[in-house]
Amino acid sequence: MIEIYRLPSLLKGIFLERTNRFVAKIKLLDQNIELTENVHVHDPGRLKELLYPGNKVLIVKAKNKNRKTGWDLIAAKKDDEWIFVHSAYHRRFTEIILEKSLISNLKDLKNLRAEVPIKDGRLDFSANIGGKKIWIETKGCTLIKGDIAYFPDAPTSRGSKHLTSLISLKNKGDRSAVIILIFSKKAECFSPNKETDPLFSKTFYKAIEKGVEIYPVSLTCDGRFVYFNKEIHIVKEMP
Repeated sequence: MIEIYRLPSLLKGIFLERTNRFVAKIKLLDQNIELTENVHVHDPGRLKELLYPGNKVLIVKAKNKNRKTGWDLIAAKKDDEWIFVHSAYHRRFTEIILEKSLISNLKDLKNLRAEVPIKDGRLDFSANIGGKKIWIETKGCTLIKGDIAYFPDAPTSRGSKHLTSLISLKNKGDRSAVIILIFSKKAECFSPNKETDPLFSKTFYKAIEKGVEIYPVSLTCDGRFVYFNKEIHIVKEMP
């Protein structure tokens, strides 16, 4: 494992309920008195296997003191590991992975830029590699069944749109790639979640066919640090 990020000081809590997509009620455990707080959930996915009454979570105090929710949800317990669920960190993790050249086919990038505008929106990164332009989008994955990681856990038209944009950029002669951050050491392979989002799954395999590079990588969170584990392979498309 390679350390890529040191987390801020976190508090432990118990998940009580998700009042809407972006707010959860959490009972703090690291306090002398029992206290229930409204906590911001940055990931709009369903997260049903992680956010259920009684499960342990990690939260951090929000930097913006004027915000309605004073805390952010960072991770939730599953078996013996913490699954990272704060999607605002994804771009930073990917940036560090790229800067450290941890992905075998994406080494020594030049002129790495974040939040890059394209014709129909934005992508997370652009860079130069081997004399060519490369466009990179990041996705975070928290749904693990056995040793297979699945994305998405809820329908995502945005995800399909990003893949279509990357196909178009590849067709114009640039390289394009998706880095999938899988927050579990148990994942050995990745599959698009056809049952949840058939369009994303179809577009995903079309993107591979057209030459879009897909790099699923497993990460680990221990409550203090986030680590890069390894690249993992993609499940072949089923008929």
